Amino acid sequence: MIAQDPQKGERVLAGTPVNLVVAGPGENPVRVPPLKGLGRDSAVRALEESGLAVGKTRDRETDENPPGTVLGQDPEPGVLLARGCPIDLLVAKAEPLVEAPRLVGRPLEEVQKELSSWTAIFAAFKLGDIVYRASGEPPGTIIDQNPGPGTRISRGIAIDVVVAESRRATDSRGVTESRGVTDSRGVIVPALVGMNLRSANKVLEEFRGQLRLGRRHRHQDRPDRALHHRQHEA
Repeated sequence: MIAQDPQKGERVLAGTPVNLVVAGPGENPVRVPPLKGLGRDSAVRALEESGLAVGKTRDRETDENPPGTVLGQDPEPGVLLARGCPIDLLVAKAEPLVEAPRLVGRPLEEVQKELSSWTAIFAAFKLGDIVYRASGEPPGTIIDQNPGPGTRISRGIAIDVVVAESRRATDSRGVTESRGVTDSRGVIVPALVGMNLRSANKVLEEFRGQLRLGRRHRHQDRPDRALHHRQHEA
């Protein structure tokens, strides 16, 4: 806009139209190039090569694009402008890192309740894989976590935890069995039903070769879960 009528600051009746004079592209106009997805330096070069200039630059925190990536532009690509006109850019900025909280020593149930309440909106993390391991700590206590306490992480990252359980554990069928216990008769297979494949494999790795992952069968009704029909002794 290069002119208006009435002028700025004039008092007029409600409903009065405001007339505008819009600058045209003039002679030898240039077409605005597409800049979205480019790094900021590449976008600046593209504008300079097109005869345009960089206007205002705004940052937006995101973890979906590398810092410095152009997320948007104004005017949009394809618009004809006079040479030297500025193009405003919206550029990705890295989200600030936060410290991973200390979950070790806390009851898993307590952490889950906090994350399921309204305070979860402000939580710096979410729970990832949950693996149960025989331990002398009270059952249900978190005994390990990854990333560890104090590690600088992106907000909203998943933290995997290892939770203490007693030497006796009950699987989803109500069958009581020991985990990680061996005797002269062999190895007692742990309860894996209901875990995802990654967690199940971690549990088997704890047997240090005494058990290994066997054939995997995909169940049509629950594609996100591995149904462990067979676990073989090494």
